Order: sequence, then C-alpha cells, then structure tokens
Amino acid sequence: KQGSGLNCYSVADCLKEIGGWELATLQNPAAVHLAVTLPTAKNATRFVDELRAAVATVRSEPEKYKGGSAGLYGMASSLPTSFIEETAKVYLDTMTACPESHK
Repeated sequence: KQGSGLNCYSVADCLKEIGGWELATLQNPAAVHLAVTLPTAKNATRFVDELRAAVATVRSEPEKYKGGSAGLYGMASSLPTSFIEETAKVYLDTMTACPESHK
C-alpha cells in the first residue's frame, strides 16, 4: 500500500503548534503516539479536527515543518549505534552519580 507522503513528525510538530498536542515520537518505523487518557478522550473531536488541519497545513507548507522533530529523527537515525550507547551511558552515569559529602 502506498504511503501518504507525509512525514508523521512534521504533522506532530504542526499539531503542537495548532493545539498544544504533545505526541510521543517513535522511530523504526517512524510513528507518533497519543495516549488515550481521560483528558485526551474528552477532547477527541477537537483532536480529530486539529489533526485534519495539521495534515492540510503540512501538505500546503511542507518546507515549514522540515526541521523540528522531523529533522532530529532523520539525523538521529544516521548516528552509529556505538555513539548512541556511549551517550546514554554517560547521561545515566551523570544522572545517577552520588556527590561526595563534604565534611
């Protein structure tokens, strides 16, 4: 089946701009995720309306949304695995380090 030709990260960025929607971005395959919770369920009609508007906007202004999440995920997927593993290790080591007490 042929795809829509839309970048899902661009649509997510546009949705954030239009209505403040915070969609989780995923990769391999590229995807976005919206948790259906009580607050989001109460706004389902608004979400669908704003999703339609975001798709129309991204189709009419594709250059406007090429950066942002779309650019980040495109770049991140080209990084070597070893770099990502080392970066995660350094981050976790830094965040979990216990400072020595000063006497």
